[in-house]
Amino acid sequence: MPIDVQWLDDVHTIIQLHYDADWVWDELFALQKQLTEKSDNPATQNRILHFIVVIETSYLPPNTLLNMRKLSQMRIPATGKTVVVNASALMIAFIASLTRLSNKIAQTVVFVDTIAEARSLLGLPFDNDLGVIVQDTALPQDNL
Repeated sequence: MPIDVQWLDDVHTIIQLHYDADWVWDELFALQKQLTEKSDNPATQNRILHFIVVIETSYLPPNTLLNMRKLSQMRIPATGKTVVVNASALMIAFIASLTRLSNKIAQTVVFVDTIAEARSLLGLPFDNDLGVIVQDTALPQDNL
């Protein structure tokens, strides 16, 4: 799947989106619709969503300007911090343009280099490549 979706907490307030090279606008709009429907549910409507967006590509699908406008006009759930991982200069410019087009898009967009940095910003333990949660632990200090 070109956009892989993973909830990172049990109450579904933090979502990680992983964009591969062949993502398409329809998939992004379908995801937005699902998130909006979830936010309309009385059990989840007051939750603020935080995003970790992992970008493995500089590719933007065809009709970017048309779809950028459509995306900026869509109703989206209440969003908090959006942490973007591994974005190229093109993707940073694209995301910055989206935030200027719409005040509905997360007010706080942060760009980082690693998923570990993103998880740390959202108060999550780091999940390494082996799927093992690595808790931050204090290392003993040498008594020199």
